Amino acid sequence: PPLTVPNGPRPFYFTCRHTYEHTLIDEINRYARRNGGEVHAMSPYPGLVRVEDNAGILPTFYDPVYALQSMPQSVVVTAESIKSISKQVINALLGVGSDDDDDDDESKIDRISQQEHDRLRSAERGSLSIHCLVPGMCKAQTKPVMQHRSDKIGEEIAKMTKKMFPAARKAATEEDPNTRWLLQVMLQSPNIAVASLVECQKKGPGQNSYWPNYVHPLGLAKVDIVEKMPSSAYRKLMEGIECMKITPRPKLTTVVDLGACPGGWTSVMRRLGCYVVAVDRSELEPVLMRDDMVEFVKG
Repeated sequence: PPLTVPNGPRPFYFTCRHTYEHTLIDEINRYARRNGGEVHAMSPYPGLVRVEDNAGILPTFYDPVYALQSMPQSVVVTAESIKSISKQVINALLGVGSDDDDDDDESKIDRISQQEHDRLRSAERGSLSIHCLVPGMCKAQTKPVMQHRSDKIGEEIAKMTKKMFPAARKAATEEDPNTRWLLQVMLQSPNIAVASLVECQKKGPGQNSYWPNYVHPLGLAKVDIVEKMPSSAYRKLMEGIECMKITPRPKLTTVVDLGACPGGWTSVMRRLGCYVVAVDRSELEPVLMRDDMVEFVKG
């Protein structure tokens, strides 16, 4: 990807389920046209969409339906070593650590970086999370290429930020911070990195209901279950529970599952210890029909 320059356009990156790239691109293009503009959206890797928004159509917290995670207002930097890439990322995002001789040149002082620098300096201790990413993660690869290098860059960035920003240090108490910041770094090649820094926005109920998602890298919650489930739909419910951290109280919660057949969501609720009233015209999987904690209502 082309490198970004101070005060120049910053691309957005979004992750999505593999094979949904073009669906996400269509959704983004429709949003831009409805708001009287155009963006250039393309998919450089499976599960990843890059958006060039030179006209500033997309809001910082734009949340497409088909996106799992957002890297808003990203910078693209290049360097050879792990330490050099880390320095370039910090400089581009926060305006610190530049090795240039012309640091006083106002044309090289990025306004967004300076604003984020000042805001992060006053952020709560322990509020900054760092996600180290590579494109192969978008396809849920178990050992993606460059992951080790990406992790080392993340460690180096953590060391640098801890020296300057209390938000990068361990929280002083066990209480959760009132604000959340997320720094994401994705290696596009061994010497090119895309990075984004943003204060996450609370989006709904639940402990972890923030956008972008500061808990799960790329927005991918680990929801796969080894044993056979009635249907793959269970992943949708488990992903929502995992991302929001809202769980029912075991044995004290009655759940009504409308349109329950074949029983994917009912199975999830039973795993959480709930009593389930399952409503459908067709019966559930036999193991659920025999479960004393599942009441089947035909209708």
